[in-house]
Amino acid sequence: MAGDIGLETCPLELEESAVRKTAAETPPPRADKPFLMHAIIYGLGALALQAASVVLVPLYTRCLTPAEFGVLEMLNRIGEVFYLCLVANGIRLAAFTFYCQAKSDQERKRTAATVLYAPMIVLLGCGLLAAAIAPFLDLLTGIDDSTIVVFAIVVALLDGITMVPLALMQARVESAYYVTATAAMFCFRVTFNIVAVAGLGWGVWGVLGASAATSAVFGAILTWHELRKASFLPDMKKLKDVLRFALPFVPVGLCGMLLHNGDRFFLMSFSGADEVGLYALGYKVALVIGLLSTGPLCQVWTAKMFDAFELPSAPAAVGRVCTRILAAYLFVGTGVCIFQDELIRVLAARGYRGATAVIGPVALAYFFWALSNLMDAPLWVRRRSDLKPRIIFASASVTLGLYAWLIPPYGAQGAAYATLIGMVVHCGITFAVSQRVFCVEYEFRRLAVMLAAAVALTLASRWMPRGIPGMVGQLALWAAWPALLWWGDIVTTSEKTMILAACSRARHWIGCLAPGR
Repeated sequence: MAGDIGLETCPLELEESAVRKTAAETPPPRADKPFLMHAIIYGLGALALQAASVVLVPLYTRCLTPAEFGVLEMLNRIGEVFYLCLVANGIRLAAFTFYCQAKSDQERKRTAATVLYAPMIVLLGCGLLAAAIAPFLDLLTGIDDSTIVVFAIVVALLDGITMVPLALMQARVESAYYVTATAAMFCFRVTFNIVAVAGLGWGVWGVLGASAATSAVFGAILTWHELRKASFLPDMKKLKDVLRFALPFVPVGLCGMLLHNGDRFFLMSFSGADEVGLYALGYKVALVIGLLSTGPLCQVWTAKMFDAFELPSAPAAVGRVCTRILAAYLFVGTGVCIFQDELIRVLAARGYRGATAVIGPVALAYFFWALSNLMDAPLWVRRRSDLKPRIIFASASVTLGLYAWLIPPYGAQGAAYATLIGMVVHCGITFAVSQRVFCVEYEFRRLAVMLAAAVALTLASRWMPRGIPGMVGQLALWAAWPALLWWGDIVTTSEKTMILAACSRARHWIGCLAPGR
């Protein structure tokens, strides 16, 4: 179908596209793997990069009390404030934008060198700021030991060193290199955590030390590798453009931190570290949904969307891609919410069972967050990052009011529902602003049906009996979600053809791997 951007044989690969560019406008080298293959590989990389905090949850919940786990969560959140002051998100997105829009190989090399130096410059400023306000940090976090708070900030700043090299790999769609690097980081961090926390009994200090060592070692290696490939000389004019592009992300990042993590500070004040620990565990389980679904797909889409917006059918095609990416989120999210009790039993000790109460609302909240992130695409393609601070400031203000209203009387559940309402508001504001920049034809009817089916099946699972019969029933409910969409014609004919073709290829690959073939 003309203009139909799928997640399997996506026209953004431009293998036989009608859009032809001159030699001077040759896009960055793109691998010839189909969209889904890159997404699968990026999924493995995202798991390796982010899943250490999830994979290590059983270790933390058995070696740390809920109160210690809550303290660790607060340290991670205060460190994130300084990481965002590093304009981390802005520089990462600038690496994508400037690299993908470069017109020649030489310009791409200078762009790569420029964005690699940008976080190092800001890193020094943030480090000096942390040292200056160290005496006041214990008042902000509710943690008496300011030394461990400062160390947590240093750990967060070190994470910025690996940020740009990995972003450049994604911009070049070097999915194999990306997954190799992230897998190595994962193994290093997990090994260090096991030794420090379980073996040596260093507790929270061991967790932070593992993160610091991983970021320092791999940040140095990856940055050196990228500088050797590109150039050791940055383009000073482009460096100013990169910092100017990234600067709006300081208020964006800080407001986003309040939108995502401000609830922990309210919980710490009104409910204590134990409640923060339970809430943090449920929150992490909900975040796994995006890690396994929209995360890898959006990593590929971010590199491809610049070409998509140049297509004649861009409004409809971009909307269709958003629907398909969000369908992946809903499928994984339905499974996580149906099996939430089983997941918590596997991940944590008995004292953490209360974490299940927040998984559903937070999972639903991040559906709207994923939708709003996809709606941001026109802002990045048209370089209107100046609009983002207004969006995030408005939604963060509403969410802070909800935290102050709902958390004191309702604790963790109040925080979860405040997050949900805040994400819905943020999504609505993002839609209103981004449509003025570029009008995308979002498929809201299909999304509403998919979401309603997911919520209904999740609620039905609460009446399932325990034991093996109950688990069989839960699996049947999870499988019913794609079946209802398929037989209800919510999945289009072209999508059915695409899915069947993908299944056929998968059977062929499995057959080729079978013994004797």
